[in-house]
Amino acid sequence: MFDEQRQDVLSNLTFLASLGRAIAGDSNRELTYLVSQRSVDVNVRAVAQRRGGTKYAIDQLNNPCTLVFRPGGTYSDTTMIAGMVGTVHETPTARELMKMFSQEIRSHFARVKDYWVGPDAFQRLQSGARLTSSITAPTEFDLEA
Repeated sequence: MFDEQRQDVLSNLTFLASLGRAIAGDSNRELTYLVSQRSVDVNVRAVAQRRGGTKYAIDQLNNPCTLVFRPGGTYSDTTMIAGMVGTVHETPTARELMKMFSQEIRSHFARVKDYWVGPDAFQRLQSGARLTSSITAPTEFDLEA
């Protein structure tokens, strides 16, 4: 939820200084991006707050031609936080976006059990780093090589 209706639009995530770094140490609290084709208008929802005022949601609820991307990344020298990509929609556009992301992931990442792990994360995993959804999660839930 945002205080302002207008948010930044990025044409390319490689411009992000934080790409590849996890700030919060918890996948659910890391920066998340709504991804759409350039030609798609993104709808913003106004959400009245119980204590007064309005917040603005930029999410998949009113944006059926999108997916959600949470990169995850390095939290410390010994910990990597999981990222994710997904959609709740079955529109042709959302499926096409998922197909494009999936192809890129499969061509550059290694499969480890049920997960796809990027090259840096894979190297860190092989060196004994934690690959986890949260620094507070018990280590028995970490991905292991």
